[in-house]
Amino acid sequence: MNWRYEEVKPKGKLSEVIECYWWEDYCRKNPDRTHHIVPDNSIELIFIRTPFHRVSPEFNRQWLVQSHLCGLKTRSQLCRVKDSPIISVRFKPKGLYLFTKIPPVLTVDNCLELNNCFGTSILKLEEQLFETKNQERRIELLNEFFESLYLQNEHKRDLLFEAVAEEIESKVGTASIEELSEKFGISTKTIQRRFLEHMGITPKKYSRLIRVIHCLRQSKRKKQLTQLAYESEYFDQSHFVKDIKSIIRCTPSHFSKSDKGIQAPTF
Repeated sequence: MNWRYEEVKPKGKLSEVIECYWWEDYCRKNPDRTHHIVPDNSIELIFIRTPFHRVSPEFNRQWLVQSHLCGLKTRSQLCRVKDSPIISVRFKPKGLYLFTKIPPVLTVDNCLELNNCFGTSILKLEEQLFETKNQERRIELLNEFFESLYLQNEHKRDLLFEAVAEEIESKVGTASIEELSEKFGISTKTIQRRFLEHMGITPKKYSRLIRVIHCLRQSKRKKQLTQLAYESEYFDQSHFVKDIKSIIRCTPSHFSKSDKGIQAPTF
């Protein structure tokens, strides 16, 4: 599978809530194939001109779309994409709430049309992105659009919520909600409420997701399962494997040997 992939960081304050802009070109010599997409702590806004088929086996849902927003994934998905260039915005989970017109809880494990999430103005942006072949111009267009949205909603920014989310990530999901409550001086109920309001999932669920993603990335380094389980503070290896299988539908050893396909840059 030959995917030509590039990414660039947004500028200014956007870099605090948007991970990157990226684009890739599918090699037309290769046939369509199904990719196993595992949770990777990202939210993807996908601009594409050909059908993009997503399936969520865990939730028995499927979508056949073109440009769309794929919300935070807590379970694996299968996707099939035809030969087409893809332009994308990868949001940090803690930042999506500043840009969308709908509550983040409606985006989790979901696939939504762009105008439902960002308004009709994003359809004009889509046209402009595909009209130009110049990547620098595409970056300018993306920065201009999302800077405008950010400035409209900057007053809604919840820095305390973002700090708690960053702490969960830095502790790779091992910090308890009680520890977070004590460190930041807010109640566990307040943490729960802010996560549901701004991210759409509970802090406990987010911590579990971060811990599994960390293990998957570490498995790429060929670490032994017992070592990974110990470093991630699992009770034992069986609990470790069970937790990962429940989210990605395969064992960590199988994942480490698999072809990552379109997620190769992430894992």
